[in-house]
Amino acid sequence: MGMIMKHPPPMPALRAFEAAARLGSFTAAAQELNVTQSAVSQAVRQLERHLGRDLFDRVAGGVELTPEARQFGASLSVILDDLLEATNAVLAQKTPVTVSCARSVLNHWLLPRLSGFQRRHPDVPLQIVGTGPGAIETTAEVSLVTAPIAAPPPDGQLLWLDHLILVAAPQLAKRVREQGDTLEGVPRIDTFGADWVRWYGEEPVPKDPTPFLALRLREPTAIIRAAIEGLGAALLSERMTADDVIAGRLVMLSDRRYASDRGVWLQTRHPSPSPSAALFATWLRDEVGALSTR
Repeated sequence: MGMIMKHPPPMPALRAFEAAARLGSFTAAAQELNVTQSAVSQAVRQLERHLGRDLFDRVAGGVELTPEARQFGASLSVILDDLLEATNAVLAQKTPVTVSCARSVLNHWLLPRLSGFQRRHPDVPLQIVGTGPGAIETTAEVSLVTAPIAAPPPDGQLLWLDHLILVAAPQLAKRVREQGDTLEGVPRIDTFGADWVRWYGEEPVPKDPTPFLALRLREPTAIIRAAIEGLGAALLSERMTADDVIAGRLVMLSDRRYASDRGVWLQTRHPSPSPSAALFATWLRDEVGALSTR
């Protein structure tokens, strides 16, 4: 059994041999590699010493590949082609822009609009991390942060202050209409806050004819889903439910709106974001501005 090598021969020697074997000439190989013929000849001799055998037979007028070297050259050509392809694939890939986004904003506002960014910037990949309210992913280049208006995130740019609207699924909305647009006996989906108290004018919610508490949830996404499933009327973000209202999955039970005590802020990594992150931040601001003018 022949000697088993633990490491491949030097790459310059392999490239010189592969070119000479494929082109059948040290001179042609030198021209392709942009080196001297002497450099190719020396590199091939280095490879022969490394392998402990001749790869070319020196004959009058030139060189000829040995039979085993001919197979070695063909295999090496495939390997070098694959290596070049893999290298170019890595160079063609761009580092994704890491985005941190509150899960409710991600699911009900950002994702439905993200195709617009992809159409505008198809070469900018994104990596999005969903977070809880007020949470900030420190490794993100761009963050969409939900926070109380009284305690905004540092260095954040306000994107919007939200308003809450009263909505329900179509079948429940029909019931409200049929009973004179009152909420008497209608189930209510609540959260762990004072939204319903504020809806009724900062006063304790009267027992009648207001809806009764049927379900209490913490996550905004869960409340939106519960409302769509017809589990009760809910006070929800106007921006987060805009698409559901337009599609008819939710129906506004009142034209009234009241300002939420929370907002959404845009943060970018300091001192300056990458060009791709800056593109995404600009698109976000443009998208919010476009929605505000509709």
